[in-house]
Amino acid sequence: MFGKRSFKEKQDDLVKEHVKGDFATLNPKNADPDYVWDNWVTPLTEYAAPITSFENYLTEKIRASKEKIRVLDIGIGGGSQWKDFVKENDFEFWGTALSETFEPSLKGKVKICRASELHSFFKENYFDVIVSSFGMHDEELVGIENAVYLLKPGREAFFKMETALRSFEARDHYDLLAEEALFENGKQFGVAIRIKKH
Repeated sequence: MFGKRSFKEKQDDLVKEHVKGDFATLNPKNADPDYVWDNWVTPLTEYAAPITSFENYLTEKIRASKEKIRVLDIGIGGGSQWKDFVKENDFEFWGTALSETFEPSLKGKVKICRASELHSFFKENYFDVIVSSFGMHDEELVGIENAVYLLKPGREAFFKMETALRSFEARDHYDLLAEEALFENGKQFGVAIRIKKH
C-alpha cells in the first residue's frame, strides 16, 4: 500500500481507507485528509481496549500518585476525547498530532511532532504514562522505541496500531505485558499492546 512515498501521501491513503466507514457522513471539507484527524475520535475508555479501560487506568494512576503525573498521547487528533478528562483531573498532559486544529481547552498542551521525533522534544524518562490509539502510522517500531525512551522506569505505555507487528524481539528495555489482535469483520486489522519499561 505504501512503497516509497511521502509521509503526507501515506497519511492520505490511511484516511481514504477509513473514510469508507465512519467518515462517510462527514461533509467534504472534514473528509479531506487535512481535516479528518479532527473528527477521528476514539473514546478514552477504548484507547487501550481490549486490554483495559484506559480512562479508568489513568484515573487510578492520577489518584494514587503523590506527584502530578505526566501523560503523552501520540496521535491525539483534534483532542476532543480528552476535553472532560482534562477538566476533571490534575495531571501534566501532552500530545502529538498531524492536525493543526485542537480542542480549545487543550491549547498550550499539545506539541505537534511525528512519533519518530519525540526524543527531540522531550527528555529521557519524562512521562509516567504514554498512549497511542492508532496514532503511529507506518512508523510503529520507531514510535515505540521513542516512547520507551521517554517513559520513566517501571511505568507503562499502551499502543493500538493498524499493523500487526511481527516481532517484539530485542526488548532489552521493556516487558510486553499484553498483546491482543484487533479484528473487524473477521479480519485482523491491527494489534493492541501494553508494555512496561525496566
